[in-house]
Amino acid sequence: QDVLAESQGLLMTYAAKTGNRELFRQAYGYAKTHLDQGGLLAWYASGEERGQVNALLDDLRVLKSLNAMGGYTEDVMSRAIAIAAENRDEAGNLVDFYSFSDGSRANRLTMCYCDWQALEIIRPLVLDVNQCPLAAAKGKVLQAGQLEEVLLRIDYPIRVQVTPAGRAASSTVTV
Repeated sequence: QDVLAESQGLLMTYAAKTGNRELFRQAYGYAKTHLDQGGLLAWYASGEERGQVNALLDDLRVLKSLNAMGGYTEDVMSRAIAIAAENRDEAGNLVDFYSFSDGSRANRLTMCYCDWQALEIIRPLVLDVNQCPLAAAKGKVLQAGQLEEVLLRIDYPIRVQVTPAGRAASSTVTV
């Protein structure tokens, strides 16, 4: 039986949104038993085999679901610490994945991995809360289509649609 961390995270998100604590407990229990590797989740499990890397997006989704469901404060903190410690490059930038087998990391962060709400949970662990540019960066990307030097490094063009007062405008940004 093949199971993806993505699927478990989506099931947890659904359970949290619908208030189904039993489904949430089962989905998270499976993730902890079959996917967990030191606070991060392997991207898949197949029988006794586990993937050798995590996917930041999957870990952020699970973190956000744990936070939304409530009653998992210790798990939220331990997973947030693991993400902040392992899913960063030497410069401190968040990255797409961490390899359990050799400790290597991705050299980029893909924009679709930026779940801003989940990133807010780990923000105090990544930088001094008063100096973290995540919220400002989010606003700039969504409102002005610009992103200055921040914690996130993005390596492809982003198309941003800005529609103030019913007027459509767009800008293409390469960050």
